[in-house]
Amino acid sequence: MTIHGVPASGKSKTVEWLLRLLGNYSHTSTGAIARKIALEYGFSEEKFDTFPKYARDNNIPYDQLIDNHLKELNNKNENIIVDSRLGYFFIPDSFKVLLNTPLKIAARRMFKDPKRRGKYQNAVEVYKHLLGREQSDRKKYLELYDTDYTLKTNFDFVIPTTFRVEEVANMIFVEFGIWCAAK
Repeated sequence: MTIHGVPASGKSKTVEWLLRLLGNYSHTSTGAIARKIALEYGFSEEKFDTFPKYARDNNIPYDQLIDNHLKELNNKNENIIVDSRLGYFFIPDSFKVLLNTPLKIAARRMFKDPKRRGKYQNAVEVYKHLLGREQSDRKKYLELYDTDYTLKTNFDFVIPTTFRVEEVANMIFVEFGIWCAAK
Protein backbone atom coordinates (compact mmCIF):
# COMPACT_ATOMS: atom_id res chain seq x y z
CA MET A 1 0.00 0.00 0.00
CA THR A 2 1.24 3.48 -0.81
CA ILE A 3 -0.15 6.56 0.85
CA HIS A 4 0.25 10.22 -0.01
CA GLY A 5 -0.99 13.47 1.44
CA VAL A 6 0.36 16.96 1.90
CA PRO A 7 2.26 17.67 5.12
CA ALA A 8 -0.17 17.68 8.09
CA SER A 9 -2.76 15.62 6.21
CA GLY A 10 -2.66 12.97 8.92
CA LYS A 11 -0.48 10.38 7.20
CA SER A 12 1.46 9.33 10.29
CA LYS A 13 -1.58 8.86 12.49
CA THR A 14 -3.50 7.14 9.70
CA VAL A 15 -0.61 4.76 9.10
CA GLU A 16 -0.45 3.99 12.85
CA TRP A 17 -4.12 2.98 12.77
CA LEU A 18 -3.69 0.98 9.57
CA LEU A 19 -0.76 -0.92 11.06
CA ARG A 20 -3.00 -1.92 13.98
CA LEU A 21 -5.78 -2.99 11.63
CA LEU A 22 -3.54 -4.89 9.20
CA GLY A 23 -1.45 -6.58 11.88
CA ASN A 24 1.39 -8.04 9.86
CA TYR A 25 2.41 -4.88 7.97
CA SER A 26 5.43 -2.66 8.41
CA HIS A 27 5.87 0.97 7.43
CA THR A 28 8.48 3.04 5.70
CA SER A 29 8.54 6.67 4.73
CA THR A 30 10.47 8.48 2.06
CA GLY A 31 10.38 11.44 4.43
CA ALA A 32 12.43 9.47 6.95
CA ILE A 33 14.90 8.49 4.23
CA ALA A 34 15.13 12.07 3.01
CA ARG A 35 15.66 13.41 6.54
CA LYS A 36 18.45 10.91 7.08
CA ILE A 37 20.12 12.05 3.85
CA ALA A 38 19.67 15.72 4.82
CA LEU A 39 21.14 15.08 8.26
CA GLU A 40 24.20 13.53 6.64
CA TYR A 41 24.70 16.87 4.88
CA GLY A 42 24.29 18.87 8.11
CA PHE A 43 20.65 19.94 7.75
CA SER A 44 18.63 19.91 10.97
CA GLU A 45 14.94 18.95 11.16
CA GLU A 46 14.06 22.66 11.22
CA LYS A 47 15.99 23.30 7.99
CA PHE A 48 14.94 20.11 6.24
CA ASP A 49 12.52 21.81 3.84
CA THR A 50 15.41 23.75 2.31
CA PHE A 51 17.49 20.64 1.64
CA PRO A 52 15.90 19.43 -1.62
CA LYS A 53 16.73 22.71 -3.36
CA TYR A 54 20.21 22.70 -1.82
CA ALA A 55 20.74 19.13 -3.04
CA ARG A 56 19.64 19.98 -6.59
CA ASP A 57 21.87 23.09 -6.63
CA ASN A 58 24.86 21.07 -5.39
CA ASN A 59 24.46 17.93 -7.52
CA ILE A 60 23.58 15.69 -4.57
CA PRO A 61 21.64 12.68 -5.95
CA TYR A 62 18.88 13.22 -3.39
CA ASP A 63 15.95 12.27 -5.62
CA GLN A 64 17.80 9.34 -7.18
CA LEU A 65 18.64 7.89 -3.76
CA ILE A 66 14.99 8.04 -2.70
CA ASP A 67 13.73 6.81 -6.08
CA ASN A 68 16.06 3.82 -6.03
CA HIS A 69 14.75 2.82 -2.62
CA LEU A 70 11.16 2.98 -3.88
CA LYS A 71 11.99 0.99 -7.01
CA GLU A 72 13.51 -1.71 -4.82
CA LEU A 73 10.30 -1.87 -2.78
CA ASN A 74 8.30 -2.45 -5.96
CA ASN A 75 10.32 -5.58 -6.63
CA LYS A 76 9.72 -7.03 -3.17
CA ASN A 77 6.57 -8.83 -2.15
CA GLU A 78 6.27 -7.33 1.32
CA ASN A 79 3.37 -6.36 3.51
CA ILE A 80 4.32 -2.73 3.82
CA ILE A 81 2.76 0.71 3.87
CA VAL A 82 4.89 3.26 2.05
CA ASP A 83 4.34 6.94 2.78
CA SER A 84 5.55 8.59 -0.41
CA ARG A 85 4.54 11.39 -2.72
CA LEU A 86 5.57 9.26 -5.72
CA GLY A 87 4.76 5.87 -4.26
CA TYR A 88 1.96 5.41 -6.81
CA PHE A 89 4.51 5.94 -9.58
CA PHE A 90 7.41 3.82 -8.36
CA ILE A 91 5.27 1.08 -6.80
CA PRO A 92 2.53 0.77 -9.43
CA ASP A 93 1.21 -2.56 -8.17
CA SER A 94 0.36 -1.07 -4.78
CA PHE A 95 -3.02 0.01 -3.45
CA LYS A 96 -2.61 3.77 -3.89
CA VAL A 97 -4.22 6.06 -1.29
CA LEU A 98 -4.50 9.85 -1.30
CA LEU A 99 -5.37 11.64 1.93
CA ASN A 100 -7.10 14.65 0.42
CA THR A 101 -6.41 17.71 2.58
CA PRO A 102 -6.67 21.28 1.29
CA LEU A 103 -3.42 23.21 1.78
CA LYS A 104 -5.17 25.87 3.89
CA ILE A 105 -6.28 23.22 6.38
CA ALA A 106 -2.83 21.62 6.38
CA ALA A 107 -1.25 25.02 7.03
CA ARG A 108 -3.53 25.63 10.02
CA ARG A 109 -2.73 22.18 11.41
CA MET A 110 1.00 22.73 11.00
CA PHE A 111 0.88 26.15 12.63
CA LYS A 112 -1.05 24.80 15.63
CA ASP A 113 1.61 22.13 16.17
CA PRO A 114 4.58 23.64 18.05
CA LYS A 115 6.89 20.91 16.70
CA ARG A 116 6.05 21.79 13.11
CA ARG A 117 5.46 25.53 13.34
CA GLY A 118 9.13 26.37 12.86
CA LYS A 119 9.95 29.92 11.88
CA TYR A 120 6.47 30.82 10.69
CA GLN A 121 4.59 33.65 12.37
CA ASN A 122 1.12 32.58 11.23
CA ALA A 123 -0.79 30.02 9.19
CA VAL A 124 -0.69 32.24 6.09
CA GLU A 125 3.12 31.98 6.03
CA VAL A 126 2.87 28.21 6.40
CA TYR A 127 0.33 28.10 3.56
CA LYS A 128 2.62 30.11 1.28
CA HIS A 129 5.49 27.78 2.09
CA LEU A 130 3.38 24.65 1.41
CA LEU A 131 2.06 26.12 -1.83
CA GLY A 132 5.59 27.00 -2.98
CA ARG A 133 6.83 23.52 -2.11
CA GLU A 134 3.93 21.89 -3.95
CA GLN A 135 4.49 24.00 -7.06
CA SER A 136 8.24 23.33 -7.01
CA ASP A 137 7.84 19.59 -6.49
CA ARG A 138 5.08 19.32 -9.08
CA LYS A 139 7.28 21.03 -11.68
CA LYS A 140 10.27 18.86 -10.76
CA TYR A 141 8.34 15.58 -11.03
CA LEU A 142 6.73 16.59 -14.31
CA GLU A 143 10.19 17.33 -15.72
CA LEU A 144 11.88 14.23 -14.29
CA TYR A 145 9.15 11.60 -14.67
CA ASP A 146 6.31 13.16 -16.66
CA THR A 147 3.93 12.50 -13.77
CA ASP A 148 1.72 14.84 -11.75
CA TYR A 149 1.35 13.67 -8.16
CA THR A 150 -1.46 16.19 -7.58
CA LEU A 151 -3.84 14.33 -9.92
CA LYS A 152 -6.41 12.31 -8.01
CA THR A 153 -6.67 9.88 -10.91
CA ASN A 154 -3.26 8.45 -9.93
CA PHE A 155 -4.82 6.90 -6.83
CA ASP A 156 -7.10 3.92 -6.19
CA PHE A 157 -8.74 5.55 -3.18
CA VAL A 158 -9.03 9.27 -2.41
CA ILE A 159 -10.38 10.17 1.01
CA PRO A 160 -10.89 13.58 2.62
CA THR A 161 -9.24 13.96 6.00
CA THR A 162 -12.26 15.71 7.48
CA PHE A 163 -13.16 12.49 9.31
CA ARG A 164 -11.55 11.35 12.55
CA VAL A 165 -8.28 9.53 11.89
CA GLU A 166 -9.65 6.15 12.99
CA GLU A 167 -12.57 6.56 10.58
CA VAL A 168 -10.18 7.42 7.76
CA ALA A 169 -8.07 4.33 8.56
CA ASN A 170 -11.15 2.09 8.76
CA MET A 171 -12.40 3.31 5.37
CA ILE A 172 -8.97 2.69 3.82
CA PHE A 173 -8.87 -0.75 5.45
CA VAL A 174 -12.25 -1.69 3.93
CA GLU A 175 -11.33 -0.39 0.46
CA PHE A 176 -7.99 -2.17 0.66
CA GLY A 177 -9.78 -5.44 1.43
CA ILE A 178 -12.03 -4.98 -1.59
CA TRP A 179 -9.02 -4.14 -3.77
CA CYS A 180 -7.12 -7.22 -2.54
CA ALA A 181 -10.11 -9.49 -3.15
CA ALA A 182 -10.40 -8.23 -6.73
CA LYS A 183 -6.75 -8.97 -7.54
